[in-house]
Amino acid sequence: MLHSGDTTVDLVALISFVVIFYLLLRWGHRYKGNTIKIFVYYFISMYIGVLFSHSSEGDVFTLWFPYGFAAALIYLFTSGQYHPSKMKASIVGLMYGGYSLAIEEGFLDLPHIYL
Repeated sequence: MLHSGDTTVDLVALISFVVIFYLLLRWGHRYKGNTIKIFVYYFISMYIGVLFSHSSEGDVFTLWFPYGFAAALIYLFTSGQYHPSKMKASIVGLMYGGYSLAIEEGFLDLPHIYL
């Protein structure tokens, strides 16, 4: 983490944001300059929600499903508007959604980098 006064910035999150933003812009230019649609596919694909949850005496089982990615894939293949840039943006959105879910649920504990 980078500390400056009252502001704390996580370097891993900052670097990943810059890389993903660059990739989405590049893929948007390959899609005839329509970058907004690429960002929409990315943001929709990030949504991962609960499919099933069961609890018994302190134990909780939760089954997660990537609803956004499934919706993006279904729309891509049924609408006839398939483009590799849209698929790449959807896959990166799925990966970021999985990453944020792993961080949120405590499956992935990354060490913080202090400068």
